Amino acid sequence: MKKEEADPDSFHSVTADVIIRDCGWFNITDFEDSDIGQYIQNVLLLALNYIGFLKHVHSTDVVILLTDDAELEQLNQEFRHKNGPTNVLSFPSHEFSASNFSSLPIQENAKFFLGDVAISYQRIYQESIEQTKPFKEHFTHILVHSFLHLLGYDHIEESDAEIMEKVEISIMNSMGFKDPYLIEHVTDTLQIKH
Repeated sequence: MKKEEADPDSFHSVTADVIIRDCGWFNITDFEDSDIGQYIQNVLLLALNYIGFLKHVHSTDVVILLTDDAELEQLNQEFRHKNGPTNVLSFPSHEFSASNFSSLPIQENAKFFLGDVAISYQRIYQESIEQTKPFKEHFTHILVHSFLHLLGYDHIEESDAEIMEKVEISIMNSMGFKDPYLIEHVTDTLQIKH
């Protein structure tokens, strides 16, 4: 009997290893039938599929640290030499262009490690209140944003920021969320200077 080979386009192994270091993350009830780890993995799969990454890599892994302001402040200082906490930090395992996934150092049948992401519960919670967004919606946007950083997107140059934002908006819309950059979300946080 001839053994059939698996069609590499028919399956993908996408893993999000989630480490929780702040108890606030355990209080979230917005994820309906799935736990937060499964939700993160689903968002990662959608993002990878949307940008075409899964055409090049069939098995990938990301580590997500769900923590607090204190740890994000420490990481921000250590790796970016910036004082103060931030909402999210992404640490790609490889440098590559968002449009050239074929240049990745991929070993056949090996899991490709994309990188690490650290997210502060306090920052995300506070920002969701300030921007009058549901926590889940803002958290999802932060996940998508951080995954795109792991995939070579950035927003240093204005033209790159526009590209990244368009991709973020499209992914968020495909999940049933509004444009995360709409001004209606952030009117309470704007300060008018005279």
